[in-house]
Amino acid sequence: SELKKMLPGSNLMTASGITPTTAPLAIAMGASGVGVGTYISSASNLEEMTRRVKELVISVNTFAAKFTNTVKVQNLLSV
Repeated sequence: SELKKMLPGSNLMTASGITPTTAPLAIAMGASGVGVGTYISSASNLEEMTRRVKELVISVNTFAAKFTNTVKVQNLLSV
């Protein structure tokens, strides 16, 4: 990401509106981590909270690498 280029060695985190859909996109775009407090705490019970955490982990592990490869290819093409 452009911000990471300006701040090499910095860790960037995003925490607004993160869901299983947006978490892998944020990682792919250069975030070092994501805050998921509202997504988890808005669940109605502990079982739902646990399900949401697992859903986030699976989403990031499944899709972030695919998005990252796409982003790298697009960046190379725009140079």
